[in-house]
Amino acid sequence: MKYKLKTIHSFLLISSVFIIGSCSEIQYIKDLIIEDAYVNSSLEGRNITAGYLTITNNSPSTIVIKEISCEDAKDTFFHGVKKNSETGLIKMKDMLEIQILRKEQISFYPNGNHIMLTGLVKPLKKGEEISCIISSKIKIDYPLKFKVR
Repeated sequence: MKYKLKTIHSFLLISSVFIIGSCSEIQYIKDLIIEDAYVNSSLEGRNITAGYLTITNNSPSTIVIKEISCEDAKDTFFHGVKKNSETGLIKMKDMLEIQILRKEQISFYPNGNHIMLTGLVKPLKKGEEISCIISSKIKIDYPLKFKVR
């Protein structure tokens, strides 16, 4: 009886791990962990949208990201946002390089640093996915998918 109970507990534990893991929006890509990757659906008549995600460097060393490219978008780039503390004005600027230290996590979020997708070849509709590739300085590509919200 004790053996059966232990076996049942082990089975339930393993099953719950798989169920919880399949429900989350986490993508494990080589040494990067990508969480909550999504883009906004595009507005009618507009060929631009913004994307958001959280990246965790799970490698033993710094990863330097040089660019991002997405299918169905002419240009894709990381966009930094800085607020002038004196005037309150917000400035946006392309982020040409992103260093993610070992075990560090960085986020791209609404009203902050984000990913711009411009020159969309078709409207992005809620529920779709768009495939992208993040490229590192040492020429390693990290594929990911954004869900359209």
